[in-house]
Amino acid sequence: MPDPRSFDSFYAASVHRVTTQMHDQTGNDPQSDHAVREAYAKAYQQWYEVSGCADPEAWVLGVAEDAYQRRKAQAAAQHDPNQPAGSDPSTWPGVYRPRPQQVATTVDADSTLSAPADIRPDSLVPGGPVPDGAIPSSFVPDGPASAGTQPGGKSAETTAAMAAAMAAAAAKTLTRGLAALGASLRGTVTSGRSARPGGTTGPGAPARPRGAAALRNPRQARLVALAAIAIIAAGSVAYLAFGRSQAPRSAGPKPTVTADAKPKPHMLAAGRTGGRSSVPWSLVGQGWTLAELSNAHPGANGNPVGAGKSSIYLVDPVGGKYLMRSWTGAASPALLAWSGDGAVALLGSGGANSGTHAAATGYSLLTLATGHVTSLSLPDDVTVVGFTRPDGLNLLAVRGRGTKFELRRYNLEGTYQATLSHIRHRPVLAASQSDTCQSFCAALSSPNGDADVWSVGGGEMQLVGNAGGLIRRLHVPASGRPSSCLPVSWWNANTVLANCAAPGQPNPDSERLWLVPADGGTPTPVTQASGSPAGVGFADGAWRVNGQVYVTRTSTTQCPTAATGPGGLGILRVGPGGSTTPVTIRASTNNHSDVVGGFGHRLLVLAQTSCPGTTSLLLFDPSSGAVQTLLAAPASQVGVVAAMAYRSEPAAFTFG
Repeated sequence: MPDPRSFDSFYAASVHRVTTQMHDQTGNDPQSDHAVREAYAKAYQQWYEVSGCADPEAWVLGVAEDAYQRRKAQAAAQHDPNQPAGSDPSTWPGVYRPRPQQVATTVDADSTLSAPADIRPDSLVPGGPVPDGAIPSSFVPDGPASAGTQPGGKSAETTAAMAAAMAAAAAKTLTRGLAALGASLRGTVTSGRSARPGGTTGPGAPARPRGAAALRNPRQARLVALAAIAIIAAGSVAYLAFGRSQAPRSAGPKPTVTADAKPKPHMLAAGRTGGRSSVPWSLVGQGWTLAELSNAHPGANGNPVGAGKSSIYLVDPVGGKYLMRSWTGAASPALLAWSGDGAVALLGSGGANSGTHAAATGYSLLTLATGHVTSLSLPDDVTVVGFTRPDGLNLLAVRGRGTKFELRRYNLEGTYQATLSHIRHRPVLAASQSDTCQSFCAALSSPNGDADVWSVGGGEMQLVGNAGGLIRRLHVPASGRPSSCLPVSWWNANTVLANCAAPGQPNPDSERLWLVPADGGTPTPVTQASGSPAGVGFADGAWRVNGQVYVTRTSTTQCPTAATGPGGLGILRVGPGGSTTPVTIRASTNNHSDVVGGFGHRLLVLAQTSCPGTTSLLLFDPSSGAVQTLLAAPASQVGVVAAMAYRSEPAAFTFG
């Protein structure tokens, strides 16, 4: 039998594009929806072969186009505008049918199951709820016979589905017959009343006919007969579908009946590697990580030297890894962000530094379930800063336009949707800012997606509505004139972690982390002010696990072969009054440790594990010191260059 999990993932990722293309080609002809469903049914039945095609989506589109042309030809040959018996698409083999235990009593057998244009199936959370109008994975086509089939070569699940569909059709016939009978009887009662002058009826009319007297009309008798036949047919369907599938009783021992059970999804063991078809999509959630691994040779400073192979892996909490896509050569894209639904990754290209948005000149989207990469056609002066929340249905971007910066929203096809806000380009920052924003701007969608917080270097943070319009400015004390802050992450649903200027504390370039309430409340400092003109001492993020706050801060600690400078990064525990204490991670050089996220009592960390630059993805318990390696590379390779925890913020920006 085909693997339904793999097929479900393919369906969710491709159906919107296929349906949209068919609508465009056919002028939204309803027949195109039937053709699309037929094509996916055939893909499911032949999934072992189709999944091995270079482009399964193109295969489905081609089958849908052929099916549409065939259906149009059949429709043209019909002289009667009403469809003849047997032409109802819901009765054709291979059409999606709900499993019996999930059939709603209000489902109309003629209702059309199609994906509306405003729903992006890529946003379907693996194992999560399905938007109204999208075909859920619980709708499966009749597949080929397998072990444990019922008489006739159909599997038990298929036989039950067919029986449910047949019973529903019989019940519908019965309902229509009874409705027609009721209407006829009502007409009989009305016509049997004596009319008052003027054609009205009322008191004094003969009593309503009862019993056989109401069925003297031959047409009424035929209606009752049809209703009776429908009842008998429904009972027969149920008997044939369910009664005959049961073994006859006998005096001997009863046979053991075992139901075909779907294997439960499971994660790969630590160190094991699988492909996209091995991903237990229903389990992807908190604790999962999307990471980019490079096998290029590390230079003296740990940076990649020459061309290499870059691969993006989905990593489960126990250390199993699943290859999503690989690239070979110097043009490998950089992993920048992961959508909240876990389905799509944002990639940067054209000189983007791995794991950061700086210097990206092009963008693309990677659909994890299929490995398909879609290029985004965006203006050159637009910097994409991440996905909207909670599911990642759109993109947030900043565009530099002469004397101002604009916060914009684009859809996942790269189409401009709206300008949400703008901030004036201050001349005092002309030397450090550019029209492409780069590292001196940041924008974050709120956890519920209703608002966005953003700013550019030298400007005050703004909270704006996701439909546009300023809600309020978020002022932080002692952050310069004008106030200068950049949002780093959402600390919780109502509070923003921000990196703000702290001029003169202790030097003009100092910065400080603050917790800023989105409702305009009083901000609270997280750390003491720090940072120097040399680039040492700048904090670029904070996380809270087990009630304790940890930050990462730049340093000069590096491998002996590295050039002198602020190339190091360390983790510090925050104590009373913002004081900090360095944290040591076993099995690492402690030269470059960057926190990616935190969940439970552990931190997800990118840590340098050998010199001159190999980096591994680790789970680190700061209270016990325990370390679990999730993704690693040999000492001769660069290793993990970027990582994002599930539902985390975009990759870190460079502050300063």
